[in-house]
Amino acid sequence: MLIDKLEILKHREISKNVRTTKINPFIEDSQFLDLKPLLGDAFYVDLIKNQTEVKYIELLDGKEYDYDGKTYSFAGLKKILSIHLHIYLIIRIQNIIT
Repeated sequence: MLIDKLEILKHREISKNVRTTKINPFIEDSQFLDLKPLLGDAFYVDLIKNQTEVKYIELLDGKEYDYDGKTYSFAGLKKILSIHLHIYLIIRIQNIIT
C-alpha cells in the first residue's frame, strides 16, 4: 500500500480508536479502484512494487518546482490519497450511522 493509518493522520484527523485492520481494506480499494485506472496498469504495478525507489519519491511526497518563471506545488500522491480516503471514510461512517 502507498499509505497507511499514520500517513492519513499526518493530513487529517481520524479516531485513534479505529483499528488499522478496519482501514487497510479501504486503502487497498481506493488505490485499486480509483488510482489504478488513472495511472494505467503498468505504471500502477511498477509504482506499488517500487515505491521506495528514487524515481517515485517526489511523486509520492510532493514537490515545489519552477516552470516558465512560476512556482508550482504538487502535494504528492500520499497526501491526495489520504484526503480522498478520509472523505470516503466519513461518507461510509455516515451511511452506517443513518
